[in-house]
Amino acid sequence: MNQIIILIIFLFLFINSCSNLDGIQNKKDTRNRNNIFSLYLIQQRSLGNCLRKDNTNNIAYCDRRSKGLCNPNDLILTNGEKTYNLSDANDLLKAVPSCNFSFLNSGISSDTITNQTDTDSLIANNTYSTVYSCESLGFSNAANLISELELLFLNSARGRIAIAADKIVNTPDLLLAATLPSTTTASQVKADAQTCLNEGFPQSQKDLVSDIRSVKRVKSVSCNLKTGATNSCTF
Repeated sequence: MNQIIILIIFLFLFINSCSNLDGIQNKKDTRNRNNIFSLYLIQQRSLGNCLRKDNTNNIAYCDRRSKGLCNPNDLILTNGEKTYNLSDANDLLKAVPSCNFSFLNSGISSDTITNQTDTDSLIANNTYSTVYSCESLGFSNAANLISELELLFLNSARGRIAIAADKIVNTPDLLLAATLPSTTTASQVKADAQTCLNEGFPQSQKDLVSDIRSVKRVKSVSCNLKTGATNSCTF
């Protein structure tokens, strides 16, 4: 009798063990399928370049943003995004106080939240589509386009502060002085802006904003959607 009970217990433990193994395997299979699907989505979102058609002004723009970022969000500013930008800028100012004047000239603090009416209008008047590449559409100067990551940086709070600092450093003293309070000198402001660049940004980002200022590289390329117009689109 005891042997039968022991045998039953053994069989129960064996079946339960197999069941647990099946459960573990099923979880692994599900996790693997989810990982493959996630990788597929990431791959799909990273494809192509972004074409925006401004149907109000009849201009088409192409840049390196991929499928996942090719949408009207770049034209719309929400309250949450502005709060985040101000917080991001504040973090930089705490680390590098010399960036303060560059921040004031970046326009971040005066950004206007996009209201619903303007949002609807922007979405209605701008068409977004993912293309194989800007080059494939016939943009001859597409080789000068910056990468998607570089574009994201330039559009961020830190990127805009870097752009402002670079502009200050490279503005002639007389022109810069005309925009300053009488208690501030161009040399002071330029020294602060240079410190901001040196202490707040790596060389690659400083080179990037310099290239953008000198038009050595560009954020987007464009063409006129009207047939026969100067620089008309070929698509």
